[in-house]
Amino acid sequence: MIKDKKELSYYLKCDSIAMHREYKRPRFIHDNIWKYQILLRKCEYYNNIRRNLIDDMVFRYLKLKFTVLGQHLGFSIPLNVFGPGLCIEHYGSIVVNINARIGANCRIHEGTTIGANGLFSDKAPVIGDNVYNYGASLQAYALMKYLQDKGNDVEIIDYKPTHLSGRYSFWFVPDDTPFKRICDKSRFAHLAYAVAKFHGRFQTIKRKKKFNQFKTKLLSITSISYSSNASLKENVPQADLYITGSDQVWNSVMQNGKDPAFYLDFVPGDKRKISYAASFGTDYIQKGYESLTKNMLSRFQNISVREDSGLRILDSLGITGTRVLDPVFLLSKDEWKNLIKKTYSEKYILVYDFIYDSEIRATVKMIAKLNGWKIYSINDYKNIKYADKNISNAGPIEFLEWINSSQMVISNSFHATAFSIILQKEFFVFNIKTLNNNSRMSDLLASLNLSKRHIFSMNDVLLEEKIDYSKVKEFLNPFIDYSRCFLNQICN
Repeated sequence: MIKDKKELSYYLKCDSIAMHREYKRPRFIHDNIWKYQILLRKCEYYNNIRRNLIDDMVFRYLKLKFTVLGQHLGFSIPLNVFGPGLCIEHYGSIVVNINARIGANCRIHEGTTIGANGLFSDKAPVIGDNVYNYGASLQAYALMKYLQDKGNDVEIIDYKPTHLSGRYSFWFVPDDTPFKRICDKSRFAHLAYAVAKFHGRFQTIKRKKKFNQFKTKLLSITSISYSSNASLKENVPQADLYITGSDQVWNSVMQNGKDPAFYLDFVPGDKRKISYAASFGTDYIQKGYESLTKNMLSRFQNISVREDSGLRILDSLGITGTRVLDPVFLLSKDEWKNLIKKTYSEKYILVYDFIYDSEIRATVKMIAKLNGWKIYSINDYKNIKYADKNISNAGPIEFLEWINSSQMVISNSFHATAFSIILQKEFFVFNIKTLNNNSRMSDLLASLNLSKRHIFSMNDVLLEEKIDYSKVKEFLNPFIDYSRCFLNQICN
């Protein structure tokens, strides 16, 4: 939620990058969607900070322009629903329920309805950030396996507040879409709708299957699936110790940082709960959530975080914590390589770019040309035009395999960077410009004396300097030992 001008500027910057708008003012013609998104953010700002009559008048004027333009484009989007990095692809029917809450980096297309369950229901979707995520899956596996190898019985809670598997069905038509009634009456209309949605819906279906296979084969999951903190409280999974983490579980800019479940709120008071390598994602807590965060974290017996910025946040709340490494570092290089089944002989530079960054494109093309390498890209959703090969069907294991066989990895991903280090690959990493969550990258690399690998443009690339992993180990190994010791002492 935008509560001051700093956050307004941040949201607009994130949206402009997501929309590939490198100019501040929208163009006079053919730029109505960008005009609409700017009005959306300004309306959110004035709605949230209204302090006097002038603020109220400005809000009403902007809201009128916003509503009129929305009617022209076919959009019905309430305020304070979308996180930063929103990208509306095309004009056309888009309807969003006022109670919906949608995380960062959402890309939404025409013909989309995000609604409630029932005409008068006040319950609407809460859609998180970056579902089917390589890092989330692999760090869950790493923490589980390390604890199992120490003789513990471990289960990962099957928590799905963002479960939207229905959209992968060929015949799926959302109940709230205006096409639902037509499709129910006409088989031809149903077929036409399914065919029209086929490309966008199924371009990553193989990727989803690989994630599900990884989960089924390698993760020990609770037999019950939970969809909310309330459902967890109703039927608490039984354990002696509860652990939350890692990644951005407490990022208050995103929905997960506002979800009590990630603070283990459902755990009975007589049970132990700790965090391992939890992350706030940013270097601050969003205004209005400080007391919630302090209240939730004060109930933990032990807290460990992943970044120095996390320790500073804890200190500001009067809470003691320690810094440990991400769970993926708990396992050795050989343990990760045991999961790798395929290797590739061709020479390529691997790209993993969330936001289609122009600086990454320029850097990758330069390095590939200088070395005569192919460009391969692992994609979450959209192909990269400059890549020689686009990989849209990689699950967590394939993610490791493509990194392992590469000559170099260029990304804006924390876990692509982490596995480049573990598998001892050459790499460079960029910030994610749409999110203020880059402290996790800078803190890790600084602690390993690899800050030169954290770059901002192609001009920062020093190809003649190779990474000396024997020296990296001198910094990394003691940190790994400390992280393992933290877990061992708590579990014993």
